[in-house]
Amino acid sequence: MFHFGRGRTAKSQEPRAKSRIAYGLLLSVAVFVAPSSRCESTTPAGAAPQATLLETLKSDAPLDKKADACRQLAQVGTREAVPALAALLSHEKLAHRARMALEAIPDPAADEALRAALPNVKGRLLVGVLYSIGFRRDAKAAEVVAPFLQDEDAEVAGAAATALGKIGGATSAKALQNAIGSAPDAVKPAVWDGVLLCAEALIAQGQQKEAIALYDALRAAETPFQFRVAATRGAILARKSDGIPMLVEIVNGQNATMFNLALQLVLEFPGQDGTRALAEQAGRLPPQRQALLVQALGSRGDRAALPEIRTAAKHEDLGIRTAAIRALAQLGDASSLALLVDAAASSDKSVAEAAVAAIVRLPAGDVDSALLELARGKDAAKSATAIDCLARRRVATAAPGLLKLAAEGDAQVKVAALRALSTLAKPADIPPLLSLFLRAEDTTQREAAERALIDACVNAADPACAEKVAEPLAQAKPEQKLALIRVLNAIGGPKALQAIRESCKDANAEIQDAAVGALSNWATPDAAPELLALAKSSEKANHKVLALRGFIRLAYDGSLSAENRLAMCRDAAPLIQRDDEKRQLLGALGGIPSAEALKLIVPHLENAGVKEEAALAAITLAGKLLKSPEAKASAALIAEAMEKVKQQSKNAGTVEAAGRHLERAKQLEK
Repeated sequence: MFHFGRGRTAKSQEPRAKSRIAYGLLLSVAVFVAPSSRCESTTPAGAAPQATLLETLKSDAPLDKKADACRQLAQVGTREAVPALAALLSHEKLAHRARMALEAIPDPAADEALRAALPNVKGRLLVGVLYSIGFRRDAKAAEVVAPFLQDEDAEVAGAAATALGKIGGATSAKALQNAIGSAPDAVKPAVWDGVLLCAEALIAQGQQKEAIALYDALRAAETPFQFRVAATRGAILARKSDGIPMLVEIVNGQNATMFNLALQLVLEFPGQDGTRALAEQAGRLPPQRQALLVQALGSRGDRAALPEIRTAAKHEDLGIRTAAIRALAQLGDASSLALLVDAAASSDKSVAEAAVAAIVRLPAGDVDSALLELARGKDAAKSATAIDCLARRRVATAAPGLLKLAAEGDAQVKVAALRALSTLAKPADIPPLLSLFLRAEDTTQREAAERALIDACVNAADPACAEKVAEPLAQAKPEQKLALIRVLNAIGGPKALQAIRESCKDANAEIQDAAVGALSNWATPDAAPELLALAKSSEKANHKVLALRGFIRLAYDGSLSAENRLAMCRDAAPLIQRDDEKRQLLGALGGIPSAEALKLIVPHLENAGVKEEAALAAITLAGKLLKSPEAKASAALIAEAMEKVKQQSKNAGTVEAAGRHLERAKQLEK
């Protein structure tokens, strides 16, 4: 069997090829389309004029120069170049390049030259000419190529089969059909490939009847199975609607490879008649095959299969049911919404997830209003499913209806509506959400309402929301206050901060803890004064620690000036009693580009519990100072700090870095 492409080296111009068929799938065949015209005035960049190239071919130039001239003639060659190129078709070294140029010249003279060369070349040179004739699909060549099918050289016979296959037409078809069974064993695979190529060419030429005859002849022959699969595919597609019985036959057949071919043909076979015929077979197949066929019908995208797919969507076999549900999604069948909602309530997770995913994919419009109507229904499970789908579909217009359901529905429906509002609620929905939160009947509802409130407020990006949330804080129950503090913490801003400050004084210890925790995690520096006050004066040790940590954390805030951050570190330093907070302070100081920060770090180098952290902070800050305008003024301080780092640190990397900084600082001191 043989290759069909171009670009082979001179040494292996026509190597043995492998079959272009793999398990019944035909590779696409490139169609040669000649340019409409070519002339010297359109010489591509980098190519010499045609006349110069032809002179090179006629001269005593070295072979590589002539080969390059042929290569360029493939770009610029016209009818005038054909004689010179044709003369090289029998040249052992240059024939390949000459053929490549002739293949590209858009003039019938090139075809005539290739045909004329056939009696004058042999062996691999003949194989090459046959390939070139096939590449150009020269219809006039079929009669002169056909006799080479009988050539004693298997490569020549195989190349002839390939050329005839590409040429197509009645002459080629007759020659190839006669050779299907009679060709020598070494040539048969190339003949079978040629038959498939020829049948394709015949279809392209509008000769379906002749193509069908070729396919049927190959199907009936004793050939390797992959050829029969490919021929069956071609025979079915070539017959169009008349191929439906054959398609149905292989769908119901026992052979797994043929069934896989049928699945491929589900995607290729045209027309609604084919869809209906295939869909009718689904219920007659074993479960695994039925699921595969239903899935393929969904991918086909033809709604003519809907009745059978809807039936399969209610099948007791979960594999079939899931495949059908996915097919309904692919077909965008909005009329199957009720069926999908039922499936979404299934106890089987795979079925339920497939159904929800299908509902989410359905087209907008009537589906959204139908889902809202289902959400208002009496079946709580279906209502919850519909609500979940509204949220996943991002149906913003559903928010008013969901607020009503969250207030009046069944407990399951209330929670589902609140969770959906977490996605769909708008700033205008915050007051009713707050009311729903305060009226929540249990922890699940309250948590869902809290999440919805947080998301609505954060999405609003308006700190004024905090005033609405804080308003009921004083009268709220303890568990409500805890949740409202979390909401206020998420909102942020001055109003929320003030409300949390006041909650730090609440009589309820749990609420105090929550407020202090929220304050210690506040995102903006405006909480710093309150945190410092708590760190100094709180009666609870754990509140002092939380407040101090929160205060030091804010000293990391790069939006503050270095002076403010340094002042905060100074304020925090006398309050620190534990190594954990010392480490936190050292981290903050290491990020402040100031000699004063380095002064605050140095004493900690003698503290056994944090000396390595102090050393790391010192070398980090020293590196920054040495690159700053303060470098020379700070050189003495840096040198002193680095000497202490070298004395105290046990980390080799830290000591090495300190040595480099020390050397640089001493240079600056000079």
